Amino acid sequence: MRERELCRMLLGDLSLRQIAAELGRTENTLKTHRRHLYGKLGVSTRDELRALAVREPSLWDGFRPSRARQVPENTHAEQDSGWSASD
Repeated sequence: MRERELCRMLLGDLSLRQIAAELGRTENTLKTHRRHLYGKLGVSTRDELRALAVREPSLWDGFRPSRARQVPENTHAEQDSGWSASD
């Protein structure tokens, strides 16, 4: 599971079930990946993840979320290149 891909989808408006279907993974697998990602980023909810995207724009350089909900422009999310929560 690519953390960047999951994070991008979590920033959108899809439910975890919809994300699982789109990625061909089970919902429980995504819950595990989400828990690990949130732990690395120090957040507990999607709202906290979105707030982090606004508060720490340098984390999101080169990172573009998918779907309807977009990270605000001040996060420098124009390019799609190598962001990873483990960087």
